[in-house]
Amino acid sequence: MTATRNSRRTLNGFVAANSTAKTITVIVERTYRHARYGKFVRRKKKYMVHDEQETAQVGDLVEIIATRPLSKHKRWRLGTVLSSSAFGASSPVSAELAEKTALETLEVTAPKPAAPEADDAPAEGGDS
Repeated sequence: MTATRNSRRTLNGFVAANSTAKTITVIVERTYRHARYGKFVRRKKKYMVHDEQETAQVGDLVEIIATRPLSKHKRWRLGTVLSSSAFGASSPVSAELAEKTALETLEVTAPKPAAPEADDAPAEGGDS
């Protein structure tokens, strides 16, 4: 075997769960342009990733690397932790809360349109 590995496909995403041994769930978001309408569409996908040293925590931004099949669902391994989360390893977090938080960090909130103001005039056909 050579000293360096072949170049492999890499993705960046947020860790949604790390509850299983040596496995993390990473959510990767991709943006593409719709073929017909031209609108930019965002899609999220979950990947099961092998984390040998169990270094990644929930909410971390990580780089994952394609590898040979390690189990029924794992085809990726952890490359590097790009940025640490605000959670840290101090408090255990449930899987549902972790996934919800990871999804919230990915979403961009747009300003809500202003609600139309109601007039003081009665509606037509009313009894007034």
